[in-house]
Amino acid sequence: MKIKTIVELCVLCAFKPSKWYTGYDIIKIVNAKLNCKVGSAQIYPLLKKMLKQGYLERKLIKRYKDGRKVYAYKLTRAGISFCLKTKLKLRKLL
Repeated sequence: MKIKTIVELCVLCAFKPSKWYTGYDIIKIVNAKLNCKVGSAQIYPLLKKMLKQGYLERKLIKRYKDGRKVYAYKLTRAGISFCLKTKLKLRKLL
């Protein structure tokens, strides 16, 4: 269960442990951290992989802007512990 790419590490470190994020929020955070343009075609497969590894949990929420239902993601205890073990800090959102 190793995370291999820098994008995956950035996605994990983008989370505050107790907050839920939509895929769009995660894409914005990762793009800011990598200073490049990473799209949903790269992020969603990584989120799916990290869900399978137990680093994230997912739930369906209603967006406040348009009322549409979307998935939100949050770090699990395993995800937090992975970040701490690899000495990655969980940073606050800008």
